[in-house]
Amino acid sequence: MPIYNCLILKRKQIKAQPFCLVAELAARQDQKAYIKLPTVNINTFYGEIEEFHSFWERFENCIDKNESLSQIDKHVFLRGYLDAEAKRLVDGISITADTYTMIKEILKSKYGNKDKIIQAHLDYLENLTPIKDLSPSALNELVVY
Repeated sequence: MPIYNCLILKRKQIKAQPFCLVAELAARQDQKAYIKLPTVNINTFYGEIEEFHSFWERFENCIDKNESLSQIDKHVFLRGYLDAEAKRLVDGISITADTYTMIKEILKSKYGNKDKIIQAHLDYLENLTPIKDLSPSALNELVVY
């Protein structure tokens, strides 16, 4: 099913057109197509290893790969999305363009290790309380993420 967006082309609004068709039209006419996309929310990262991959994917795509932002801006944004353990991990490091790469590497090495993520999931599963009553309501109370 094609993605439908409201696109502006030559100051005219084109509604309910498949994105690929309008983008192709714009390319042929050497004009820019403007797409209004929904806002992507980046959740604060508290240091839960299971949540790092999701956090990092969003941060990297929205902020880190944004070429219009300076290294210092990216560094400030990254610090703004950290809290609790993750924030304490990098608190003593000054905010400069040079330290931005270092902070990314610190976070990736601490929270991005796949073996540690797998172990955290296994620990969670091992600590689940067994269900004694096999009724549907008891099964609904068991939450596995």
